Amino acid sequence: MSCSRSSALATGRSSGAAPESESEPSESEPSAPSAPSDDDAPLHPDPDVSREIRRLVHAQALELRSQHRRAILSLLFRVLQELLIVLKLADAPPGAKDMSWWAVLAPVWIYCGAQLSIAALMCLASQALSAQLEPPDGATDDSWMSDADRLKAAAASEAGAGGVAACCTCLCVTLVAALVAAKAQDADALPAIVIFAPLLAALGCCWCCTCVLICGFRPLDDEDGDVEAPPPPGV
Repeated sequence: MSCSRSSALATGRSSGAAPESESEPSESEPSAPSAPSDDDAPLHPDPDVSREIRRLVHAQALELRSQHRRAILSLLFRVLQELLIVLKLADAPPGAKDMSWWAVLAPVWIYCGAQLSIAALMCLASQALSAQLEPPDGATDDSWMSDADRLKAAAASEAGAGGVAACCTCLCVTLVAALVAAKAQDADALPAIVIFAPLLAALGCCWCCTCVLICGFRPLDDEDGDVEAPPPPGV
């Protein structure tokens, strides 16, 4: 009985191991080709356009990383600015209250200077991209542009608009901070309403631009299109 049982177990093991060996692929069989990765897949039938798209994607990734770094630096500057104001008002350490407000607001000057430098670089990048677009003689529209030229034009426009917006914002913040420092250093130097003058001027410009845009709207003429109003229901 024991001999028959041992032979049956051995037979079962050998039969169970056989499918596993059959299921294993042989080394001589060629492996299936792998699917192309996203980096190798073409983004456009035109190689030049695909190359420009990859460059723009890389530039957008760098811009997103730069935005994260600027956010972290902005937070550090805010914490440092609040710390200096608290130290001056609390006179800790002794003699801190004698520090000039122009020195207390030093983080603001450094931050605005850095932002202005970044805005200038963005404007220079926009000009460099625009210089690569040379329209032919007699061109009146953008029909001469290829897909790669349109991508460059869009990137140049975006960089230029971002640089101008950042420059205007930094100039406004710098002017307000300078007025605050002058008022805090000498209470009789200027009225308090002057501190808010840049903000009021910016809001006034935005309000005027909004009014011009609203007044510039006009209804569609008959010659603009043969669009007819739909008939009322039930007719």
